[in-house]
Amino acid sequence: GGLGIGIGFGMQSIFNNFLSGLILVFERPVTVDDVVELDGMLGVVTSIGIRASKIRQYNGDEVIVPNSDLIAKQVINRTLSDKRRRYTMEFETGRKVQPDKVVEVIAAAAAGVEGVLDDPPTKAYFTGMEQQSNFYYVHYWGEGNFLDLMSDVEVAVYKAFGKAGVDMPIPITVELDEVPKGDV
Repeated sequence: GGLGIGIGFGMQSIFNNFLSGLILVFERPVTVDDVVELDGMLGVVTSIGIRASKIRQYNGDEVIVPNSDLIAKQVINRTLSDKRRRYTMEFETGRKVQPDKVVEVIAAAAAGVEGVLDDPPTKAYFTGMEQQSNFYYVHYWGEGNFLDLMSDVEVAVYKAFGKAGVDMPIPITVELDEVPKGDV
């Protein structure tokens, strides 16, 4: 009797993953080649099996995930119904540059990158200032490899800032040493 109960509890997990695999096959909330995020792990689904699925992370690691995790846990599927994504990037400049000029430079630079979509249009915003810096962000839509696209937009904006004479603040680190009381 005890052996039967032990086998029953052991089979419960296998049966749960098997049923979850069937749900994945028929309902298709996750498919092969989808970009998913699960428990802070981001990667591409490379296979969906009867018991488990494989997710290849961007660093090359392949993670075997029980199918029940893909059904029971919160999964962010970045490519389920549409490969297009909206991206937001933040930028910082020095205080001496006119914000309207910077907004124009950022929007034009981002819109000119291959993979950035024309519709909806790229839009940049001035978001505020502090003592030494002005802050901006840009929204753009793109499709394809999001890591490459984000890097390409960063590089394009950096180059556009250089051509337009937009200065970027350089952080200065100051270290203070404690002076002994007798040396003052």
